[in-house]
Amino acid sequence: AAAGGRRRRWLAAEVVLSAFRWFSYALNHADRQVVYSLFPAVQKAFGFSDTVLGLTGALFLWVYGACSPIAGILGDRWPRPKVVTGSLVLWSSFTILSGFAPNGSSLLACRAFLGISESFFMPAAYVLIANAHGPETRSRAIALFGTSQLVGVAVGGSLSGLIAQYFDWRVPCLLIGVSGHLFVSSLLRFFGGVPSPSHARAQ
Repeated sequence: AAAGGRRRRWLAAEVVLSAFRWFSYALNHADRQVVYSLFPAVQKAFGFSDTVLGLTGALFLWVYGACSPIAGILGDRWPRPKVVTGSLVLWSSFTILSGFAPNGSSLLACRAFLGISESFFMPAAYVLIANAHGPETRSRAIALFGTSQLVGVAVGGSLSGLIAQYFDWRVPCLLIGVSGHLFVSSLLRFFGGVPSPSHARAQ
């Protein structure tokens, strides 16, 4: 009975953590997507040429791709819950700073640092999911987690454009970034309260 109780508590905690990881990854893609919907306003605010405007979007992807192998290596050496939450804190901070960017160079720098900080999230998050599930549920869990990417892209694009239309292009950056910071404390608390999945299965 005690073993069954531990198993049920672990399952309940893992369900909650899966929801937290799902929302984190949705924020991940909303943060990276927000600038694309704001291209006309950003171009007007900073006087970007079409070339520099394209660089605003491409720079993130170049940096993200270059840093991903390093992020994977460090994700195998550092505690993964801390990597996930640290990545969330950093990318949310750079999203907020994007909203305060005083000039085009500052915005480009924020986009580059956003790419670095976001690259650490996915490798560690996928390993945490894989470790928490056996062969019978692992693919399903990863597939459900992947839906957050599409939701983040849709919300980050459409909602950001709508907010910018009625307020200012900086407002979506601030709202999404602050949402990430508010989310971190709850994520840390649940990570700290979840027992080892291997221990739960062994019982």
